[in-house]
Amino acid sequence: MAFKFVLTYDGELQTGSKLDQRRRVREQLAPQLAELWTYRPLADLRKYALDPLGSQSFIQDVGGVSFACAIHNALHLRAELDVLVLSREANHVKAMSRGDVDNRLKSLLDGLRRPQQPQELGGITPPTNGDPFHCLLDDDALVSRVSINTGRLLGPQENPSASRVLITVTVETAAPTYASALLGI
Repeated sequence: MAFKFVLTYDGELQTGSKLDQRRRVREQLAPQLAELWTYRPLADLRKYALDPLGSQSFIQDVGGVSFACAIHNALHLRAELDVLVLSREANHVKAMSRGDVDNRLKSLLDGLRRPQQPQELGGITPPTNGDPFHCLLDDDALVSRVSINTGRLLGPQENPSASRVLITVTVETAAPTYASALLGI
């Protein structure tokens, strides 16, 4: 059994793995992931996983910023990602080839994981309410499958080079644990 949720990113997907691109992805997804921890099944783990003083805390400090990841190796969780990139360009393949798909996907995946070193922070500032900064992945090695599709984004054009990215995350367990039982997976 697995649980699913969808994250959205609106903006340009640049090639390479630039710090500002990763920061923009992280900053847009952090509030969505913080909200995810308020719903079951993650809400059942919240008091243990997000307690910075707890023995089972998932909070990790990087360069003075506390991070909490929904997909963490301590839970033996893995994520499958189904990515839909919607762009305003008529030729979706051309839109993705402005910088090849691999590099755009790398930029996105790097933005889904927590920074590993202080130099990867890229200007991220800690939340002012004392909560940790939320990321999807503790490490991108926790992604077990990725698929990517493209389509046409309809509606008003504010930025013709921007995309809307829908990331359907399917969370599965790599090994049964008490936490995975609480999550129902």
